[in-house]
Amino acid sequence: MKLRRYSNIIILAFLFMAVLISPAIAKKKHAKAQPKYFILDVSLGLTYDDNILRYSDADLDLYGSDIQPAKFAIESENDWIVTPQIRPRLEHRFIGGQQASLTLGYDYFGYIKNDIRRYSRFSISAQHYFSKKGYAQLSYGYIPKYYYRNLYYGGDSLAADLYLPAKFSKNTLRAEVGYDFTKEIKGSVSYQYLKKSYNHEFNYRDLSLNGFAVDGVWRAMKILKVWAGYNYENAKAKGADMADTLPDYSYIAWDVTAGVRHYMNIWPQLKPEVYTSVQFRHTTYQSSKVPRLFNTVHAYQYGRSDNNYQLRLGAACQIPYKLRLELDYTFSLKRASLPDIYPNPFWNITQSTNELERKLNYSANTITLRVSRQF
Repeated sequence: MKLRRYSNIIILAFLFMAVLISPAIAKKKHAKAQPKYFILDVSLGLTYDDNILRYSDADLDLYGSDIQPAKFAIESENDWIVTPQIRPRLEHRFIGGQQASLTLGYDYFGYIKNDIRRYSRFSISAQHYFSKKGYAQLSYGYIPKYYYRNLYYGGDSLAADLYLPAKFSKNTLRAEVGYDFTKEIKGSVSYQYLKKSYNHEFNYRDLSLNGFAVDGVWRAMKILKVWAGYNYENAKAKGADMADTLPDYSYIAWDVTAGVRHYMNIWPQLKPEVYTSVQFRHTTYQSSKVPRLFNTVHAYQYGRSDNNYQLRLGAACQIPYKLRLELDYTFSLKRASLPDIYPNPFWNITQSTNELERKLNYSANTITLRVSRQF
């Protein structure tokens, strides 16, 4: 089975490389460029992730010790991920003679070691300019049967804790309006609705989310572009209206992102560029369910807030056959905060606040090499 798994990934990778390169090798028959009504964007990436499930250091120590094997379904905490992507797009002038486009998307995430983590993402997006400077866009995305991790399902002092795989499907609808205020300054506002549905054992985690975002881009000079964005989310979990024995994962979150991209003057034929971005995200969980006797799972949600930090560094350039080569590094860090009320013998919680927080905190590193081309 493993040999077949690796063979399928290798074959898929070679097929995408053929799509990327073969049309570029063919000679042009017409010197004069023709209007393009059909555009195809394809890419192939290879990612190394050293913490694929974003496990905390405490969980990784537990995973390595094999004390609680039922909690872990993965074969390794790190993995190589093959990520082919395809984006066919139709473009034409529509209402009022303004430019319009329809884009389909398919992404596949093939984990080399961990079959359970493989998943696909489908998307469709329609965009129409209502003037030379402004556009409206509507998009939809769907991820089926995404494996999250093995989660606690039950247990008592007489039996080992029971863990089961948690999987969800996610539907996302997004509406966006953008406008070019000047040649150098662009902005957009968007609304997002997200629906996340877990398997029935964990349906208390089902989420309905409403989000709003504002983004801006400033082309400060020919060689420098700066961007920033703010995002707000309000998520209601099904557990909020269920029995007190079930956790409530409702939350309110906001994040800010800022980045800069430098278009370098050296080696003009390669068009090299470098970029970096930083993001801070704060999440406040809304659960009012206090921990109860023999049910300490609420300790991880009661009064909890998370601070997430992300740093990205990258470089890109053009290589022969009109291919774009990109190298991206991302560092992610979570630091959770719980009320300083533990240990608490009345609620049967023997761990300290710091010990509970350590089971939530994590760090992760990913590095991606991607080659892409537009036809």
